Formats: sequence, C-alpha cells, structure tokens
Amino acid sequence: MDCPPCPRLQLRGSAGVAPASHSTSIEPAYDHARTPIFERAVQLTSQIYWEAALKSNAPKKLAVEGRNLSHRPRLRSSLDGAFRWVYGHPLNGNPNYLEEAVMQRKARWASVVSMVAFAIAASQAQQMPEDYLDVETVQVKPERRAEFDALTKKVAAANRQNQGDIWIAMETAYGPGNRVTFISTRRGYAEIEKAPAIFDQALEKTYGKVAGDKMEQQFNQYIESSRSEIRRRRWDLSSNAPADPAAYAKLLGETRWVRTTAIHLKQGQIANWEALAKDVKAARDKSSPPQTVFVSQAVAGQEGTIFYVTTLQNSLAGFDGLPTTQQMLGDEGYQKFLKTNAEVVSRTETVINRFLPELSNAPEQVVAAAPDYWQPKPVVNAKAHAGKSSVVPTSATSKIEEKPQQ
Repeated sequence: MDCPPCPRLQLRGSAGVAPASHSTSIEPAYDHARTPIFERAVQLTSQIYWEAALKSNAPKKLAVEGRNLSHRPRLRSSLDGAFRWVYGHPLNGNPNYLEEAVMQRKARWASVVSMVAFAIAASQAQQMPEDYLDVETVQVKPERRAEFDALTKKVAAANRQNQGDIWIAMETAYGPGNRVTFISTRRGYAEIEKAPAIFDQALEKTYGKVAGDKMEQQFNQYIESSRSEIRRRRWDLSSNAPADPAAYAKLLGETRWVRTTAIHLKQGQIANWEALAKDVKAARDKSSPPQTVFVSQAVAGQEGTIFYVTTLQNSLAGFDGLPTTQQMLGDEGYQKFLKTNAEVVSRTETVINRFLPELSNAPEQVVAAAPDYWQPKPVVNAKAHAGKSSVVPTSATSKIEEKPQQ
C-alpha cells in the first residue's frame, strides 16, 4: 500500500541541564532548632530577599513607642533571614504588644512556608528539565524489516559520528508486531523545531545531500504508516522519579524493557482522572520496595486525551515483583479506583517494548551507564583485509546502491 511521506526519518535530540548551584547560607545568629526541612530550604532559597519585613508595621510601632531599632537585621540570604524576620523584634515583656506580635509572627511564618514550598518546586523543575517526549512510531512492512533495520543502522551511525540528533529506538515485543518507536527528550517546542536540521546536517555530512535524500525515500518505502507525537512529562503524577538528570540517565542506561499503558479518557474527564492518579501516586510512593513510574500526557499528534504510564526494568523478570494496584490501595481504595476508572476511562492498551541500541543514538550519559550495550560493534566484512578500517570514509559514500523495488 502507498505510505504517506514520513515527516522525518528519525527522532532527534535531548539535552540535560544540571541542577542550579546554591550559594552558601549565613550561619544563624539565633538559638532556634533547625529541622532537616529547613536545612534543605536554606540551600534552596539563598537568593530570596525578605523585603516584606522592611514594609512591616512592627518597626513603625516600635519607633512610636521609643524602642531602639538598631537590633533590626539586614534581612537577606536564605532562611536565616526568615528566622530573623519572624523573631527579630523582641517583646521585652510589653503586654500591650504581645497579642499583635504573635499574630504577626503567625502571618510571617505562613509567608515563609509558602516561599519554601515554591523554592522546592522550582528546584525539582531545575533537576529534571526535560519537559517533553518527542515520539515517532512506525509500522514496518514485515517483508522489508531487514532492509529497514540495515538502513536505520546507517542513519544512527551518521548521527553518532557527526554529533547529530539524539534518540532511543525500541520495538514492540508484546503488542503489534514490527512496530518501532523512536523517542527523544526535548526541553521545549523550540528544541523540537531545531532538531530536524541537526539530523539532516549529520546525514548530509556523512553521505551527501543526494544520498541522504535517497535514504529518506527508502525509509518511507519500508514502512506502512507513521505517527509523530509530542508528550508532556507529568512529574506531578510520576512516582519515585530520579533526583537529577545523572540519576535518570543511569536508570535509562540500565533499562532493557519498557512497559507502557496508554489510557484513553472520556471527554471532559481529565480532572477526575488526575485526582485518581494522585491517589495512586501517593500509595505507590509508600510502597516497598520503591517503584519508579513515569507519567506523560499527549499534547500533539493524537486524537482525544491520552495519558501514558510507563515502567522501566532491566529484565522481564523485574516486572514479577511489582505490587498490584489492589495491594497498594487496599480493598476499599481499589474499589474506588475501579469505579472511577469505569466512569472516566474509555479504553486502555498495554505493550512491552525492548530497546534497540543498534538503531539508537543514545545520549552520552546513557551510554556511559552501560557502554557495552549501547555502543554497537561495527560490522566487519570477513573478506576485508586485516587492519582495514570498517568505517566508510565520507568520500566513498557519496553514492548508495539502490535496491530494486519489490
């Protein structure tokens, strides 16, 4: 059957941003107990200036009463300033000011808690900056699968050698046969827009423009259909996600199998399903051993509302020990789960994929986690002379043999 032109030959690129560094906090000048949460918050809020304290009515009232304002600190740098802001105006036993001061301290602590929560949320966003998954899924013609694999290996090699686009390829082992998916992580739509040019430049630099264009035509001849999709990561619904990009790359590098459930929602049921997903997340976060689950949401390239729930394992046996939803929620919670699902979900589909390192150009951090797996060995012709390089020079690849049409 005729296949519509594939909008791109592969998926392209990912980039990781290391967490922002934090400046050193000031040693406290008070004698207040420092709990672990505030020790963490001190690191996260080192640039917060407590300007609100200077606008407080308390200094004005103290001045009217003839109190010495020389004790007022310069309120800046970390939560140490927050403690000064709350406790910085001594009462000195004045009963008329006691009630008002207590109320002011409560209001100030509410502001401190809000700022701490905001800082922690901002830190998490900095730690895991990739916001989107750029996904392309192709259905390969069964009779052309060998040719498809051979061509895609050449494309991946070109991008590896010339700092081209980044992607991970996987095939569906349990689900529709001969389905191959290419996934890249992106920080935004701007990065998605730039990726095709990076990919094409690597291909052209290796094989030349004419040959590169011909490879794309051949690619389309080997597939029955394709779908490009953008998914937004939902870290708020994911469980036990890695703390930073380095930990995420290590987890991905050690993964071999990916199980994904696509959840298709009924119209107008996003809020209800998200509430249910947060209940499941809360239960999963408490499970032992910890279970890492990633959730993403289709934002382009799909019909209707679809969420994806994904689990990574380094072997199929790893799926055996995972607790069931009923075990995590308990009988009562599970009954609520079933009832809500029946009301908001139209259908689900679960597939298990396995990675294809030969068809991938994985990020360097992922490769470093398991170099023997992610770095495919070059194929050497048995008749080639000993010591002859297996890498084809660019000048020798300006022309590619065209296979006869079937």
